Amino acid sequence: MKAANLAMDFATREPMTGRDVPIVGGWYGRTNSETQLRRQYFDAIEEGNIAENKLQGLVRSGRGAEADAWLSAHPEAGLARAVWRTQTHIGKLNKQAATESGEAKRATEQEAMAAMATVLETIRRVQEEATTR
Repeated sequence: MKAANLAMDFATREPMTGRDVPIVGGWYGRTNSETQLRRQYFDAIEEGNIAENKLQGLVRSGRGAEADAWLSAHPEAGLARAVWRTQTHIGKLNKQAATESGEAKRATEQEAMAAMATVLETIRRVQEEATTR
């Protein structure tokens, strides 16, 4: 069916995506979800770094009560150390994957993706717990 749709799209000059090409579609779908996870992970890391910097600024300027209130509203800022350790682990896995090939490389990449997913889930859970208090 995909091949027929591909031929029809090509004949009618309809725009096509990588998902529309039968052989590439499966690979593209997997890559797209991994890309999305990586984007979400690095966006969350960036937001967490901003939150941590804000928190540290409040503490360093002697506004401890304001820092406590801000941390209550942004609990992900308190995860900075744990996230940093995970980032270090993910970096090591990415370097290891760069030297591997085949199944070993794929297994290492999957381990890194799983670590990213765990960080995202932890951040979401902490944020949800803060909003339900």
